[in-house]
Amino acid sequence: MKKFQTLLLTILLLCCVARPAAAQNRIVSRTPEGLREESTYSIIPFAFYNELLQFAVGGAVSVQGVLQEQLFGQITVIGSSNGSLFTILKVEDVRLPFSNRLFLSTRAYGGTFGKIEYFKGVNPDFPDEVAGSNESDVDNFQEADGEDFDISLKFRYLLPLGHGRGEPVARIVLENGIVVEGQTGGEGWHPFSSGRTFFEVNPFFRSQQFTSDASGDFEVKTSGLTFGLIYDNTDFSENPSRGSYKKVAFSKDWGKLGSSRPWESVEFEYAKFFNLGRGARTRQRVLAFNFWTAHALTWNDFDEDAEGNRTFLRPPNHKGSRLGGIERLKGFAESRFSDRSAIYYSLEYRHTPTWNPFGRRRVLGSTVDISWLQFVGFFELGRVAPEWDLGRLHEDMKWDAGVGLRVWINNILTRLDIGYSSEGAGVQMTIEHPFPSTL
Repeated sequence: MKKFQTLLLTILLLCCVARPAAAQNRIVSRTPEGLREESTYSIIPFAFYNELLQFAVGGAVSVQGVLQEQLFGQITVIGSSNGSLFTILKVEDVRLPFSNRLFLSTRAYGGTFGKIEYFKGVNPDFPDEVAGSNESDVDNFQEADGEDFDISLKFRYLLPLGHGRGEPVARIVLENGIVVEGQTGGEGWHPFSSGRTFFEVNPFFRSQQFTSDASGDFEVKTSGLTFGLIYDNTDFSENPSRGSYKKVAFSKDWGKLGSSRPWESVEFEYAKFFNLGRGARTRQRVLAFNFWTAHALTWNDFDEDAEGNRTFLRPPNHKGSRLGGIERLKGFAESRFSDRSAIYYSLEYRHTPTWNPFGRRRVLGSTVDISWLQFVGFFELGRVAPEWDLGRLHEDMKWDAGVGLRVWINNILTRLDIGYSSEGAGVQMTIEHPFPSTL
């Protein structure tokens, strides 16, 4: 049993590669010795598996609380068994000098990716079928490799409403990983009295170059802005136990900076959390519900050149209405389904027992504090369609069900989910709960 614990602990440490979007929280832990801050510097090797990259290993160097108490920075290098190799740079929650309510986060990564399944384009084996559509065959994909460069900035402004009236950086006190002080919402429903409301502007740029045996070489570039309004009325954004979350966002690419084409899209997300209370052997029981929908406004618009060739003004796969992979429909391949519109529902039961064989110890030269394990059962339902039609979006829907293990380790939530669908099983290892999502 001890060898098994050490192995699992090592795997969890190796998976712990980044900090989730913290919504401007400063987390401290209450211990018998007093309040304990997170370390400001760490070097972490890691390993994980998901359906897109397969087996991956790498390392991350992180700093936290330097210059500003809420600031977080990290550089990560990852290589995977499918031939992918890339570097990620993240700097989060930098408070800008001209407003104590305005924060900047940035993420940049670049590298090469090995053979991946790309559910887009024309597959000569399926000449009469649209790849990625709701009715498409599971084998209707191309294998592609290539290069990927992405940079995203996020300017987030906290409105002086509800729990956001006071200090913009919330001080969250945890006891064995459960929030006991500093809750930021979940007290009724009203933006003026509970929760925090954010306005976000997210400039983005991404360039992908693909090489496919079926389609040859092709390139996808996009650049533009996403505008988002978020009302986070949960008690603790990283691990909600009560309250709700709402987000509406609009994205636009004007066709500049070498972009492949202009496009526009909208999305809406709603999440609700019900605290079912504690049990004799349970620290926390939560029923979590999520709804998400997206629609590409310019899908059927097009530009036409002198020869009559049309270029439809559609978002690239990673920015459009898509299902499958780490966040939504986890039992299907990454971006398995995509179209003009999408709708999605998820229901999770999150069970956190008092049992925890790990606690705080040293592994691979680093201090690892596992506060709790959480066992999850989930059911997901979704569909893509060429129009946002409520009736059509609820016909022939795809579904999956599965189980998961979530672990609160060094104040970061890591997860392992296994989803089972009509097309097989998907294994996802990453950080953060799958919802609510971030822009």
